Amino acid sequence: MAPKRVMGLGMPNPGIKMLAYKLHLLQTEWNQPTSAGHMLRQSLEVFQMETGLSTNIIEADYDRYETLATGGWWKQFWCLCRRYDVQFQLGRKCLIPLLRVGDKAIMDLICATDLFSQSAWRSINRVRKYKGLHSLADIVLCDGRTVDPWVLTTEGSDSCRVFSVEKPTRSDFATFKRAISFLSSPTHRLPAALGAYVNKPHRRDIWFISENRRHLFRNTSPSSYVQYTRDEGARSTRFSMTFINPIEMQGQHSMKTRASVQYGDDDSVIQVHSVADTYSPPLHRRSFLERVRAEPNQTLWRSFVTDGDGSWIYESLLSNNLVMMSDGAYEPLLAEDVCSCAAAVMCLRTGNKA
Repeated sequence: MAPKRVMGLGMPNPGIKMLAYKLHLLQTEWNQPTSAGHMLRQSLEVFQMETGLSTNIIEADYDRYETLATGGWWKQFWCLCRRYDVQFQLGRKCLIPLLRVGDKAIMDLICATDLFSQSAWRSINRVRKYKGLHSLADIVLCDGRTVDPWVLTTEGSDSCRVFSVEKPTRSDFATFKRAISFLSSPTHRLPAALGAYVNKPHRRDIWFISENRRHLFRNTSPSSYVQYTRDEGARSTRFSMTFINPIEMQGQHSMKTRASVQYGDDDSVIQVHSVADTYSPPLHRRSFLERVRAEPNQTLWRSFVTDGDGSWIYESLLSNNLVMMSDGAYEPLLAEDVCSCAAAVMCLRTGNKA
């Protein structure tokens, strides 16, 4: 691998060349409406689903976490980045979103401890994918603290996300139950309750409750639901509300509050364990300049000026009318830790500049 000037063979380093080709492919094809762009996006989603981590996995310790992923394009890229000490950071939009305030990925928590072996990691991860789980918010009821009894069963996924097909063994399920007990407690309650929803849950919403807590709704299809009425004379239990008298209704209800329930002696009696407001996206959409001002390294934007609000840059890029020019300077003999760069963009159709 050494150059000829030091009596080497001058052969190229195959690892360096492979990493360079992968980086070039990401720079040119990522998020583009091309076959390669779609392949990169979809394969990354599969890679993230398989590992179950919510952090930037490319920056994680490859030797420690590689057992969570099977071989593929992204795993090899991860390995090369770690081998040659290349820092590659995925944007926030590329990470699997967490669902509630204080939420954490299940595998992040499991792998952060030395209580489980790597073989146990694989067993836990196998059951996690079989049940369609990702974070703590997926395993608790609406109160954000009590573990859903369904999580401890052998029933499969009810997620609207696509997970790999898994066939866990009895040993896998036993290891997974030990992991849930580790994450919660012997009574299956988290040490601290999760907060409000900050993203839409991917487990299907079935039960909803009215604001005045007098009616309970169970979605049965996109065009029908069952409505229950609160039993005011029910005996007080640890479940605060009991609902009876199911009535089938057509159409869609307008309730926005989710409910966690437990069935009574039959399907006509429902006990509500806890409730939580569903996630509502913010009505105000941040402008281009607001997003720029929210970036962590503000020194890059200190002297940034643009015509209008800057939204034209994205529109011009999509319409293939954006022209960009840049120049930079780096003099290591003067200062190794100082450089400078300037860039300008212009829309050929409107003449806007930034």
